[in-house]
Amino acid sequence: MKLLTDHDIYKIIVDFLRKYGHDVVTAKELDLHTASDEMMLEKAKNTDRLFITRDKDFGMLVFLKKELCSGVICLKITPY
Repeated sequence: MKLLTDHDIYKIIVDFLRKYGHDVVTAKELDLHTASDEMMLEKAKNTDRLFITRDKDFGMLVFLKKELCSGVICLKITPY
């Protein structure tokens, strides 16, 4: 699965996903650490990746503003 992770996703989660064969790129790797939420969704869509975040604001963008995207996964976990 192709994924783009937001800057708020822990490295341990990125490493776990990669360990199990997922194609993961991070906002930091793409120099998007200061990008707006809209830019993050657009980048995910343009690179055909699901977007992973812990930020609930993306729900508003996707559902209320009808922003087109390839998909958003909102994590509610904190790794130990």
